[in-house]
Amino acid sequence: MRYRAVLRAGLLLAVGALRSSRAADLMQGRALVMHGAPGITACSSCHGVNGQGNYRLGYPRLAGLDPGYIFHELESFKHFSRENAIMQPVAQRLSRVQMMDVAAWFASQKPLPPKGVHPSERTIALGEKIARRGVWSRNVPGCFTCHGPRGAGVGSRFPRLAGQYPNYLKTQLHDWRRGFRRNDPLGLMQAIASRLSHREMSAVSEFLAVDRIHGKAPALPGRRVTRLRYTRNFLPPLESAIPRGSFGAMVRQGERIFDDTPAEARRYAGNVLSCRNCHIDRGRKAGSAPMWAAYVAFPAYRVRNHKVTTIEQRIQACFRFSENGHPPPQDSRTMTALVSYFYWLAQGAPTGAEMQGRGYPPLKTPPHPPNAVSGAQIFASHCAVCHGPDGQGTRDASGSYVFPPLWGPRSYNSGADMHKVKLAAEFVRANMPYGRGGMLTAQQAWDVAAFVDSHPRPPDPRKRR
Repeated sequence: MRYRAVLRAGLLLAVGALRSSRAADLMQGRALVMHGAPGITACSSCHGVNGQGNYRLGYPRLAGLDPGYIFHELESFKHFSRENAIMQPVAQRLSRVQMMDVAAWFASQKPLPPKGVHPSERTIALGEKIARRGVWSRNVPGCFTCHGPRGAGVGSRFPRLAGQYPNYLKTQLHDWRRGFRRNDPLGLMQAIASRLSHREMSAVSEFLAVDRIHGKAPALPGRRVTRLRYTRNFLPPLESAIPRGSFGAMVRQGERIFDDTPAEARRYAGNVLSCRNCHIDRGRKAGSAPMWAAYVAFPAYRVRNHKVTTIEQRIQACFRFSENGHPPPQDSRTMTALVSYFYWLAQGAPTGAEMQGRGYPPLKTPPHPPNAVSGAQIFASHCAVCHGPDGQGTRDASGSYVFPPLWGPRSYNSGADMHKVKLAAEFVRANMPYGRGGMLTAQQAWDVAAFVDSHPRPPDPRKRR
């Protein structure tokens, strides 16, 4: 397929990069922040000269935020997709060049450690759970999934959250819920805020305020292990229930490998994808090929290779195809850790059962053949915000991938199951955009899957010469 022409069609609809006839001027930005201009209030009156904001009054900390994000928010105030009685008159009077200068000045400032925020241990535990893991029973992804590890921010669309004032964060969550803010990608934040309770909003806001990007996260309180009974809607045990001792350490290592495969299993991984990219919520989420459902289904006869396959062999296949790497030996520590983690997730599930939520929800044959050109348009409007207009993923400031590449040398190879348009469509329909699963129609899922899989990627290792 002429994938370049298809990609060009998608790129034409993507959001263009910010352009200007000159670079941002820090000194002009500083002057506007300190003194304002005719008809323009000085930014320092609320946010301070160095962008540290005001904790008591709820004015946000702007120091160190991405300049593209600050510019985008000023544009939102100007065009009324974000409402605020103070900011809208200011933004109305600022030119694009002045917005760039102000954004560059605040971005150049270093945020100071938060003061005056002392949440309880219970609040920290609940807030960390939401920030790190989300509440997938209500389809709420963790904050760090989009805003980067420790909430450090990712590019111009997902701002830094760590160290921001809690009362400001709580106000923004309520504004998303009430529709006072409408400038989020794909309506994701509006959907998330509508699914969180007021207590959860407060807890996650206070946790983010005191959490340090490079600090050690507060430990979640331990819980006694309880025997779980199988129910129709199976729920895996909580992470806090992982036991102490050698077995618990192995389970936690398996979880780390699952969460960051290139770093934790680098000798076997051949690209930048992690297991969690295809198995959401670290292999826990029903309808996203959860590992608790896979574990109890093996050993099993597979029509694909006409053999009885064990869970270890299935893991090896994932490393070979989805990771485009090398299969870890069955007696390796990497394999032992992953199998231990899957075993732990499946505690209480019946062996050999066809678990509800296994795999991805099946899709029927679409009314129209999958159309990659239409898929390019869907990709540009719904997928590029995270995966980039070129499909090569998005990295945080450290260079680590927050959103994975979907094609090219750093993605899965053509032997991976996700290279099958049908399976990719089922995954997309149930789980994408992230946190908004079901947003696309079945036909749209088929089309965007065809678009993604029309691009070049590493070859199937079985066909390499």
